[in-house]
Amino acid sequence: MTTEARPDYWPARAGYLASLVSADALVIVVIRTDGMRVPFAQHNLAELGQAADVDARPLPIQLADGRAAQHRFAVPLIWKDRVIGTVVGLRVDRPWESESLHALTRSAGLVAIDLADAHSLWDSTRAAAKLERRVHTLEEIRREIASADDPERMIAVAAKRIGELFDASGVSVMLLQNDDELVVRSAFGANEQIVRAARRRLGEGISGWVARHGQPLVLSGRVDDARFTGIDPTIEEALVVPLRNGSRVLGVVNVRARRVVGVNDGERLQDLNIVAQDLAAMIERAEGAVARLEIVQRLETDRRQAVALFDLARLAGIGSDPQADLEAALSLVAHAFRHDVVGIWTPNGDPRRLHLRAALGYGEVLPGDVHLDGDELAATVVGESRARHLRGARARSWMSARADEYLVVPIRVTDESSGMLVLGRVQDLYSDIDVDIAMTIADFLSSLAQGELSARLLEESKVERRQLIDEMQRDFAAQLSRVVMVLDVTQRLLRKDPDLPTQLATAAREARSFLGRFGAYVAGLQDGDAPALVDGIPLVSFENVAEAAAPRRIASARQSESDCSKPSAGAIRARPERGELLPLPRG
Repeated sequence: MTTEARPDYWPARAGYLASLVSADALVIVVIRTDGMRVPFAQHNLAELGQAADVDARPLPIQLADGRAAQHRFAVPLIWKDRVIGTVVGLRVDRPWESESLHALTRSAGLVAIDLADAHSLWDSTRAAAKLERRVHTLEEIRREIASADDPERMIAVAAKRIGELFDASGVSVMLLQNDDELVVRSAFGANEQIVRAARRRLGEGISGWVARHGQPLVLSGRVDDARFTGIDPTIEEALVVPLRNGSRVLGVVNVRARRVVGVNDGERLQDLNIVAQDLAAMIERAEGAVARLEIVQRLETDRRQAVALFDLARLAGIGSDPQADLEAALSLVAHAFRHDVVGIWTPNGDPRRLHLRAALGYGEVLPGDVHLDGDELAATVVGESRARHLRGARARSWMSARADEYLVVPIRVTDESSGMLVLGRVQDLYSDIDVDIAMTIADFLSSLAQGELSARLLEESKVERRQLIDEMQRDFAAQLSRVVMVLDVTQRLLRKDPDLPTQLATAAREARSFLGRFGAYVAGLQDGDAPALVDGIPLVSFENVAEAAAPRRIASARQSESDCSKPSAGAIRARPERGELLPLPRG
């Protein structure tokens, strides 16, 4: 109790009492709760600081006006049957008479009441100031906790500020995980790393007991209680309160704090409980906000993936360039479904050998062909049409050095052959829903793979068709040269054999018919439509015609040599130019 609020009140009161009892000096001494005597107020005393024992000091006592007091009278101050101080009156040369003694005694009762009121006011003021400081500190902690970006940051800020508030040697915040285990989410103070690794089952130890029953605890002295199993025996001074929001307990807060003299454990427990309740409410709100954000993000992911599947279907239906469409589809799959590595392999003639059609995320060096006879896993995926999930598996030819998590999915190309789709991630893990989505993606990519195969087979067919046409044209030119040679010989034999003109006329008609059909066939090959080469007309080799005419030509060669030295009108030249068609004689 002090006189700082009204410094002139109690000195004036002492002067008034002195005049009331006709005292030359007066001192009011109070006794503190620890028993120490303290001079509270005085009138005309030389030194107030030395007035604590004025009621027992030897006389005379020096006064402020230079005189010395020879007479003294002391009356105890009693409040509620307890001595709270003394009023001492001093006179210089007049002894104390009974009337003055009674007046001082009655005045002491009033002084005791005033002192009690002053003490009550001082105590209330001090309590209010202390409460204001507590509220201010708690509001600061609330603001700092509320300003944290996420629950983890929020818990870390709370642990640090609680440690500062209670001057604690250690603070830990534990949250319930899976509703049956307490896990340290933040720790502050000594042995921080050891504390962070601690776990408690619900009901185990002090923290588990508080979490199960939802009741705070104040630990003082060495803990030896059968209710608490698995406790740390070094715990001697600690506060443990539940993180409660309504009826739900989210965890506990442990504070190792040294006992402070003059501070009530109930007040400290109340302060910690206020912070813990605020923290629990903010954690629950933050968790709700995070859950709502996750729902929004999941819905956005679903929307983006649905749009990606639609684009895949569109590429499969209206794509114009199969290879470019396949590469665009792989890029779309990688972006929309968060795959870091994507590759597609399909057979190329040999069903046991898969060729890389498109890839993304492999870097500059692309993987090569996959031989199913040398890769048991790829053979299982392709042969059994069953997806596989790999994590930390040994390296294979179709893997990338970046990813360590893979999905390998079969992709149907034809009724008799299949390929495989490889999806890889660097950090995120695959779940069962990812496998189902990968199978759906493979179904869409199957159409693109089939389109790429059809385009590739069509291009190969065009190349083979061009090669066939070139070979037939070269062969026909050679055959036609032989026809010219035969006709040359026939012209020489016309005059020697009377039946030969009739036979030649028949052969000419058949040759014209064959040439017409052959021209139509070559035109059909160029237009993509291949008609029948012949229909009911046997093909006769020109070599056989020449061989049949050879004996006759040899027998009459000499006889007709002079006649054929000059060709007649209408005959063809014996040596036509390359590629020139000559008129045939008509029967």
